[in-house]
Amino acid sequence: MAATAPKDETYEAFRARFDGAIITTYAFAMVVVPLKIWCRKRAGGWSIMGADEIFTLCGAAFVTGVFAVIYSAVRPLLGKKIAAVAQSPEDMAKLPAFALYLWVANLLYTISVMFMKLSIVALYWRLFGLTRKARIPLLLIGGVIVAWGITIFLIVIFNCDPIAGSWDLSLATTAKCLDKKSFYVGGSVPNVITDLVLVVMPLPYVWRLHASVAQRVVLGGIFALGTFVSIVSMIRLSVLLDTASGVFDVTYTYKDVYLWSLVEINVGLTCACLPSLRPLVRVIGLNRLFSSGRRSRPSGMQTPEPSQGLSRTVSSHMNSRRKAQGMFSHLEDDDEFEMIPEHKMKGGAWTGGSRVSQDTDRTSNGSTDSRKQAAIGAIVVQRDFEVSSSRP
Repeated sequence: MAATAPKDETYEAFRARFDGAIITTYAFAMVVVPLKIWCRKRAGGWSIMGADEIFTLCGAAFVTGVFAVIYSAVRPLLGKKIAAVAQSPEDMAKLPAFALYLWVANLLYTISVMFMKLSIVALYWRLFGLTRKARIPLLLIGGVIVAWGITIFLIVIFNCDPIAGSWDLSLATTAKCLDKKSFYVGGSVPNVITDLVLVVMPLPYVWRLHASVAQRVVLGGIFALGTFVSIVSMIRLSVLLDTASGVFDVTYTYKDVYLWSLVEINVGLTCACLPSLRPLVRVIGLNRLFSSGRRSRPSGMQTPEPSQGLSRTVSSHMNSRRKAQGMFSHLEDDDEFEMIPEHKMKGGAWTGGSRVSQDTDRTSNGSTDSRKQAAIGAIVVQRDFEVSSSRP
């Protein structure tokens, strides 16, 4: 799909390109959102639904609002030059609704982007937000996203003086409005930056997992799926920068900007849902892609030999089958990432190990104490200790 249309593109050709891009990406997003909710429910029931699901559903609602508004009143004229519109009484009758609905679509677009990004932040909080060190950057990026959303929303509302000048074409010569290109570019730059930050933010946490390089690459790739929406956002920004300043044909000038804006929110909603579809991968039998078939140990570490004499093992992780939660399932033996640092103790031998898993660990009596200590779906460290002593 070309970022911009050829100069001689007809209205019919643009409309076909517009419909192909928008309908395809919207339909895919509307399939993925229910799948995310289904995967989370299958993992642990409605009780584990969290803020990321709420933000995802809100984002889906506003994306659907944008889709409905665009197709009800904007699409019929978008891509036609205003001179051609002026020659058709039927098109001129549609022009006021076109301008009003386009203004409404800008408002809904802003809220859609904000909710989609907040759903990603909430997912990271669920998975990584167990420590102050992890929570501070998540709070900061969440604050930036909310501040951006509120700022752009208010600018869209008060873009013109009087406010009705944003959609009432009879006020076009008297209303004082911000330059559209400057406004769009000013809003797009921080949008692209936050996209990139959200892509790279989880990678250090994933890379510190003591797993094989292949496993870490796969997990990092899952989180890096947001790169797609970053690419779309950058394409949208490049289209804006290529648009001539001071030239504004209400139905034609920004047709490609509106196209890529709709693609952006559809792809963004899809990318926000994909990391949570691990249970679906298990259902269709591709879970081996995420497992190495054996536990991973630090390089150079050998399996401890059994000690002589009295030996006792104390373990905080006793259940043999863990229930799937969130994006990461409670991992089975062949899926665990095991970090086993060796410790020694005078008067005997003490070895300790840590496994990276998800929360809701159950102790031997079946309780779920860790739910009180960690957010559901988070990645926590389980420690296995082996204490051995030898009698002379």
